[in-house]
Amino acid sequence: MEKRKVVIIGGSHGGHEAAFEILNRYDNVDVTLLEKSDYVSFMSCGMKLYLEGKTTGINDVRNFRPEDLKGRGGHMYNNTEATEINTYTNTVTAKDVNTGETKDFKYDKLIISSGVEPASLNVPGANLDNIYLMRGYDWAKKIDAAQKDDSIKNVAVIGAGNGIAAAEVMAKAGKNVTLIDSGKKPLENYLNDTYTDIFDEVLTKNGINLAMNNKVTGFSGDGKVEAVETDHGKIKTDLVIIAVGVTPNTEWLKGTIELYDNGYIKTNDYFRTSVVDIYAIGDAVFPFDIPANRRVPIPSAIAARHEAQYVVQHLFET
Repeated sequence: MEKRKVVIIGGSHGGHEAAFEILNRYDNVDVTLLEKSDYVSFMSCGMKLYLEGKTTGINDVRNFRPEDLKGRGGHMYNNTEATEINTYTNTVTAKDVNTGETKDFKYDKLIISSGVEPASLNVPGANLDNIYLMRGYDWAKKIDAAQKDDSIKNVAVIGAGNGIAAAEVMAKAGKNVTLIDSGKKPLENYLNDTYTDIFDEVLTKNGINLAMNNKVTGFSGDGKVEAVETDHGKIKTDLVIIAVGVTPNTEWLKGTIELYDNGYIKTNDYFRTSVVDIYAIGDAVFPFDIPANRRVPIPSAIAARHEAQYVVQHLFET
């Protein structure tokens, strides 16, 4: 009997969980995992711990190693970016990011866990050097090098949500840190005044300069960033770390499966997409949230893993 072919796009929490769950649950399956980055399954949620020296090294901030999946009989392709889905032939076209060569992968079931990309700021000067993003393996290495660089004295962190982690890391490294946000208080989108007031006080007490109610209008500098331009003036800096949220990695899916206007993948309550035999899980979907009583993005490793387990459990049901 020919093996049932399952292709999974994305090697982070959802994709990793789905791959191993399929191999644990079913016999006679062929599992192929496609990951566009060189480093497989970096855990961005562990970036702060790595930057503070609380892990055994950057190469251990991960869900699994490629050899783990191969040892279970799965197929792992890193540096392999899915670029197109042909729903008539049930194939995924993927490109080798180093050579540009393409290859088609046949599937009976397809699970998309393409995740999100860190959002940047589309403002003048955004292409200057020393403007970093707070997500992923490569940016983690750069931020780590920057915190150890004595020539970098002033650091501007944009985004008082996840940006608080970057601000804390840089303050502990002895940098003069300014935390910039267009909101009135840190974490105001997540917490009420009782808690945001505490964050305000603690951050200030630990030497972090708060620049709230500041809208970033651009960056200035000669080759590399020297100041953040805001609607309240300039903030001098040697390095900018942007942590203003994420955008779903779904541009390549337009015209193939249905997406919401904000780019997130449309699924039903069972994580089926608009195309038969294609499922979607993880940060790129817009699942129904029972407490909120509406669909919301849930960028959570735990949620992605639960979604993967549910999809795999029912994967071959008609």
